[in-house]
Amino acid sequence: MPGVHPGILMSHATQVNPYELQWCPSTTALVGTLIATNQTIILGIRCRRWTCTYCRTPNEILLKERVASGTPNKMLTLTIRRDSQLTPKQTHEKHRPAISRLYHLIRRANGPLEAATFLELHKSGYPHWHALVRSDYIPIDLIREKWEQLTGSYIVDLRRIRDAEVSRRYVSKYVVKQLDQQIFHRLGRVVCFTRHYAPPVVPKAPSAYQWSRDKRHPIEIQESSYRDWTAEWSGRTCILSPPPSKPF
Repeated sequence: MPGVHPGILMSHATQVNPYELQWCPSTTALVGTLIATNQTIILGIRCRRWTCTYCRTPNEILLKERVASGTPNKMLTLTIRRDSQLTPKQTHEKHRPAISRLYHLIRRANGPLEAATFLELHKSGYPHWHALVRSDYIPIDLIREKWEQLTGSYIVDLRRIRDAEVSRRYVSKYVVKQLDQQIFHRLGRVVCFTRHYAPPVVPKAPSAYQWSRDKRHPIEIQESSYRDWTAEWSGRTCILSPPPSKPF
């Protein structure tokens, strides 16, 4: 990754044949050059789409970790009264903004609240939402009152999370299933996080490399643009050293 010295990457991995690896079909590259020595590193960048058979597994792993990192202690369920005049998508577009306003109202009345919010569909195709919440005690009557003010619906559920693994199991059992079901008929974003749900990202040290994106596959870049360079592959990362200077 930017800021990581290639020698560190190579010291923890065995030289591999890139043709024997599985790649995301839409792999592109991030190319970094160390100006002082002209050493170059090529990082394979996957598409990260849930429709991609390669990216699906790492997507699920990263989503589980992000959800768990917020240390939620409650699960909130929000339902809405079905309006036969509205389609499922129209229902989602009408009521989804009320969730952000609900969180705002609860913060004003009760204190800090952060949440990972998940869209789920009933068998009818109409939406409801679950949220993994981190907060102090919240009176259920407060949530019910505010939700009814915002949507006209009052059926909500709030349960305490006692097991830290609940969030990971929830992602595996329900969220990934919803992502599969909604790939081609998505009403909106399946997963949303409030701004401070996950721990803050530690700033990375400035990189000594100059980075650029390249739409080509890393193997194509190495073979076409750096054919005469010494190439060492560590996983889906290629470390390139320029050829020795020719004597005059």
